[in-house]
Amino acid sequence: MMEMGESKSTNYDDFDMVKLDHEDSSEGLFSPFTFIFFLVLIVLSGFLLLYSSTFDVSVKDGFEHYHYFLNQVIGFSAGLFLGLCLDFLPLRFIKKSYFFLCPLSLVVLVLMLFPLFNDCGIFTISGHNIISGPILGAFSVISLISGAIPAIYKRKEINGVYFVIVALIAIAIAILSALVSSMGYYFLIVSVSIIMLRSTGAKKGFVAICAVFALSTALFLIFVYSPFSSSFFSSILPVANPDFYDHSLFVSQLAIKEGGLTGIGLGKGLYKLGVLSNVESDFIFASISEELGFVGVFFFFVAFLNYFFLGIMAARRAYRKNEYTIASACIALSSIVVVQALISALYCAGIFPFGPVSFPFFSYCPSAEFMFVTSSLILYRYIYLMGRSNEKV
Repeated sequence: MMEMGESKSTNYDDFDMVKLDHEDSSEGLFSPFTFIFFLVLIVLSGFLLLYSSTFDVSVKDGFEHYHYFLNQVIGFSAGLFLGLCLDFLPLRFIKKSYFFLCPLSLVVLVLMLFPLFNDCGIFTISGHNIISGPILGAFSVISLISGAIPAIYKRKEINGVYFVIVALIAIAIAILSALVSSMGYYFLIVSVSIIMLRSTGAKKGFVAICAVFALSTALFLIFVYSPFSSSFFSSILPVANPDFYDHSLFVSQLAIKEGGLTGIGLGKGLYKLGVLSNVESDFIFASISEELGFVGVFFFFVAFLNYFFLGIMAARRAYRKNEYTIASACIALSSIVVVQALISALYCAGIFPFGPVSFPFFSYCPSAEFMFVTSSLILYRYIYLMGRSNEKV
C-alpha cells in the first residue's frame, strides 16, 4: 500500500480494509462500488417486500396483482434517469439547488393545506398524484443547509441574520410537512437539520437554540392542533383509553409480535389481507416484520447502516478537501434514510408516538422512490469524487 500523498491512482482497491485515520484517499473498502452494491440490495429488497405486501391488496382494489410493484419500478426508473442526467451538470449547480427546491417545496406544501391538492401527503392535481410533499420538503431543507451555510461562512463579513433565515425556512418547511402529513416528518426534517447544522461548523450555541426552538414548536403543535394530539395519545394509549383507540396501530403491533424472531414466511402474511390498513405505505414495516421477523428486519437495517457509513466516509474525505457543502450533503443524504426508517419502525411498533412515516425504498410511493434514487446517485457521485485525491471538484 502506498503512503499518503504518494498514490496517483484513480482506482480504488475495494478489498483492502484500512483504518479510517490512516487510509489513503483513493483506497479502502469504501468505494463507489460498495455503495452501489448496498443501494441495489436495498432497492431490490424493497421491490420484493413491496410486492409481497401488496399483491393481494392490488387485486382487492381492482388492479392487477403487480400494480403497486410496477408503479414503484416506474418511480425508480425516473429517479435513475434524472440522477444520471445530473451527473453531467457541474457541481456548482447542484450545490445551489436550494434556490429552486425551497421555493418549490414551500409552494407545494402551502397548496397541500387545501384538501383539493392533498391525497394522504401526496401533492395532487386534477386527481393525478405528482410528488410526496413531506419528502420534497425534507430534501429541499437538505439542499438549503448544505448549500447556504457554507456559502455564508465564505462571506467576508458573516451576518447572523442569514443563519436565522436559513433556520426559519427549515422550520417552516418542517411545520408545513407535518400539517399536510404527520408529525413524524417534522421530527425527520428537524433531526436531519440539527445533524447538518453541526456538520457545517455552526456554533454549538446556535445549534442548541435551534434544537430548543424546534422542540418547543413541536410541543405547541401537539397540544394545540387536535389531529396531532389524538395521534400522540393514541400512540401512547392505543387500547387503554377508548377515546384515543387507534385500530391501525394496534393491529400493526400485533403483526410485529406475530413475526417473532424469524417470521412466518415471505408472502405468507395474514394481517395484510384486509386487517392491516395502509399495508403498502405507512404500515409496510409491520407486514415485513410479520413475514420475516426480527432477523429479516435486522438484515435490512444493517444494509441501511452501511449505506449511512459510506456517506459518512465520503463526508470525512470531503472535510479533508475543505468541501464543506459536499461533506454536509453526504451526511444528510445518507442519514435521512436511516432516520426515516427508524422513525417508521418505532412508530409501527408503538414506541415513537409521532407518525406515521413511510419506510424508505420499501413503502409504496413512486415519487418518494424517485427522490431517494436521485439523491442516492448524487451521493454516489460525491463518494466517487471524494475518494480520488487527484479528481477536481
